[in-house]
Amino acid sequence: MRRVALAAACVAVVVTVAAAQAPPPFVVLGAEDAFERNTVKGAPYAATTETEIVQTLADGNRISHRSMGFAARDSEGRTRREQALAAIGAMLAGPGAPKLTVIHDPVARVTYILEPEGKRARRLRWPEGSAGPEAPPMPPFAALGNGRFPADAGAYSLPRTEALGAREIESVTAQGTRSTLVVPAGQIGNEKALTIVSERWYSADLDMVLETRHSDPRFGETRFRVLNLERKEPDHALFEVPADYHIDDGPGRPTLPPAPTAR
Repeated sequence: MRRVALAAACVAVVVTVAAAQAPPPFVVLGAEDAFERNTVKGAPYAATTETEIVQTLADGNRISHRSMGFAARDSEGRTRREQALAAIGAMLAGPGAPKLTVIHDPVARVTYILEPEGKRARRLRWPEGSAGPEAPPMPPFAALGNGRFPADAGAYSLPRTEALGAREIESVTAQGTRSTLVVPAGQIGNEKALTIVSERWYSADLDMVLETRHSDPRFGETRFRVLNLERKEPDHALFEVPADYHIDDGPGRPTLPPAPTAR
């Protein structure tokens, strides 16, 4: 049940964010906002991605999980994201988490969610005049897995934002910003004030985020970064559904691999 819930939530969040912008960022739960939010043409690339989630427990013990992924964009603005489901809220998905691949094609106006284990693809067509596929209903949360507040977070003070200057990441210049949100004591039942910090390193040249860090004392710290960045045209086959996949229309429910048996 846990694996079904994790995978289903991943598909739902991907589709929901997809309906909001074109093409949307691939949502790595716990490290969203890592990719471009608009159709970007003329700036192809391919890269490895790394997401790390670290939680410190009350007794001082630490739980950490690192997952590797892949991202690519062609000159026409098509994008491909490959990533294991990292986490939902404070629950780590673990090394056997479902892996999903998302392809956004603004030329054909279609999004595919690939399920490698079951060799299936969910086809989400973009309605006329829209910037992405239609989204299913979602609970009233801005995002899952990054420790953000529910959609009614207007009760909280605005975060303080500061510029961090420029630095080189993968031979590309990125500008950094840091946002700090302080939750006063007693606001959510907390005895002391909570400080939530997010950092973001954005490349204007590639129009994408190369590195993020989100620290929340309730859920731990999530880090995302782009590695092995190659600024060249990727193989066009990356943006197509493999011939041996079965294509279904609509988000549906992901096909999951069988749970491991105890030994």
